[in-house]
Amino acid sequence: TMYTLDKGILAELPAESTDLTRAWVGAGEPVYRITDNNLWYLAFWKERTAHKLNETSSSALAGGASAQAPQLEVEAEEETADDSDSTGKDSDSETNSSAATAGEAPLAAEEVIETGASIDDYAVGRKVTLDLGATRVTALVHSVEERADGWFVVLSSDMYYKDLVKYRKKAVRVIFEEYSGAVVGRSAIRERDGQQGVYVRQQSGTWKWVPVHVLRTSGGRCLLSEGTFPGEDGAPVTTVNYYDEVMSDPQAEGY
Repeated sequence: TMYTLDKGILAELPAESTDLTRAWVGAGEPVYRITDNNLWYLAFWKERTAHKLNETSSSALAGGASAQAPQLEVEAEEETADDSDSTGKDSDSETNSSAATAGEAPLAAEEVIETGASIDDYAVGRKVTLDLGATRVTALVHSVEERADGWFVVLSSDMYYKDLVKYRKKAVRVIFEEYSGAVVGRSAIRERDGQQGVYVRQQSGTWKWVPVHVLRTSGGRCLLSEGTFPGEDGAPVTTVNYYDEVMSDPQAEGY
């Protein structure tokens, strides 16, 4: 079963499934089988040392009968704080990504891509999003089992995926959370009266302090709300736009 999979089996699984269709049947052999197609599963191994950005793990995708083992959730908000996947755009409108089964016919994922996710992010029952390349589906963390050299993670999904029967192994991106906004360096943010903001160049060439709302901070960069964000009184506050020129280090410039 999927719960007895190990690293060796995952590594050896072929990328594509095997077609078992036959035009004949032996005497006395049943010509049917009972299956449960309500759920399909994604299984992968998370290394103990895999707590860094862009970590990669072996994983296997599986479809078939629903399992009856401990359940755990799969990323779908993600991706997992600071370890979650998020997407945004910087001031030059460049897109930045910051932002996880077992059955009778498992599909194998060649790798699972997480941005800074830790095993703590895989809380059983947690909802996540799986980016399968051509499509995205919602999944839940079904189970997490600690083993000698890492964690065996299983995610489940009840969403249709047309290539489920085609692959045994596939690269999958697990998204815990996803955001969209403007990206600036952390050094660009200066605080005034308890409100964070940045300096934006005006058409006259002068610099104007503009309030910002920080959605996420990762490494040396911050993801900001773009256009407007709700103020303390609920009224919209005008903030930076994607094409604004933002001062990279106001403190160094004497502001």
